[in-house]
Amino acid sequence: MTQSIQSIKRKNSYLYYFQLISSAVFILLCVYVLSVSAAEQQLKTAAVYMPAPLSVHSKPIPFQNSEKNLQLLVILPDGLNVSDSQIFWQVKGAGQKSRKLRGNHHSLDLDDGLYKIQLRIGRYKAEKRVLVQKQQQLQPYFRANIGHLQVQADHPVQWQVDGPDNIRFETSARYAIDEIVPAGEYRVKTVLPGVVQLRNISVKSGEQQVQRLSVPMGTVNLMVIRDNQPLLQAMEWEVFRLNKGKRHSIGKYYLHANSIRIPPGKYEAVVNHRNKTGKRRFWVQESTTNKVILEMD
Repeated sequence: MTQSIQSIKRKNSYLYYFQLISSAVFILLCVYVLSVSAAEQQLKTAAVYMPAPLSVHSKPIPFQNSEKNLQLLVILPDGLNVSDSQIFWQVKGAGQKSRKLRGNHHSLDLDDGLYKIQLRIGRYKAEKRVLVQKQQQLQPYFRANIGHLQVQADHPVQWQVDGPDNIRFETSARYAIDEIVPAGEYRVKTVLPGVVQLRNISVKSGEQQVQRLSVPMGTVNLMVIRDNQPLLQAMEWEVFRLNKGKRHSIGKYYLHANSIRIPPGKYEAVVNHRNKTGKRRFWVQESTTNKVILEMD
């Protein structure tokens, strides 16, 4: 009898554990189904807010309420100060007179045809050919990757500049280069007879590159004497640089004694005093001090 009661209790325990495990499995299954349903709903909701792909028109867009069919505009780099007076356009059609314009933005009404558009900003140049048609807006894309090149010298020199895309130019300015140029690497050369200096300079788009070149110099002390004594009177000196049979004046001075700094080379000093003239030629070397003494009767 006792064994029968224990057997019944054991069966009831097995049944209890089976029901408990079944309940747990059912609860986990419900949680999984709910989570999958929520994820699907989230994906559907996200799909509703996905942005549509952008479309880009490659053809000219018709003007709205305008008779103009060509827009001229150049995109300039941020941080670079370029005035309208520095921007030049030239528009030339076949068999037509070219139109020359100044400034960054222009609207033109042109006849149908093929045109050549040239843009110039300082030493920067760009060119495009476009087909113009009535009732269509055409705006050629111009972006100027340019910078500002400034190089100063402490003595008048001749400048030679070589840059990217076979750019090469000289300038009539003697003391400095001040140019808008395409971004890139430049080689700047200063030239004096017997003195040549090179400087490699990198110009970045939108930046102003300022550098200074120091020309090698020598010191010259000029003095006029009479009877082996300084002639303490006002007079006029003029110093010339001699090169290939030519004389180039580099300055005038008005005291009996002057100390000047000039580049290495061959020179001539001329002094005028009371209708009398004295001359003397001399050489100057780098980092030297030279005495030039003229005796006046």
